[in-house]
Amino acid sequence: MDNNTLDVIIKKLDALEQKISHLGGGEKSKVSTSEVSGGIDPVFLRALDLIQEYDEISEEILEKRLQIPRDRVTKIIDTLVKAGYIEASV
Repeated sequence: MDNNTLDVIIKKLDALEQKISHLGGGEKSKVSTSEVSGGIDPVFLRALDLIQEYDEISEEILEKRLQIPRDRVTKIIDTLVKAGYIEASV
């Protein structure tokens, strides 16, 4: 991964952290820079863009917009929840 790509990823993560803190989440993401530099799924990055675009995100939206199978959507959502970018649905 080149430095430009890494910079873009870090900027997107920072923007999402700011959005979350403005919404009252206040917590920093649990995704570290080392995890990002170690390689991150480009589809995950597109998912990050989508959660900025929508007030609420669903498996259906991700599946349709990312054009990926439901099982991969589920894994991405699990990662987003663990990273603190979205809340788990009840």
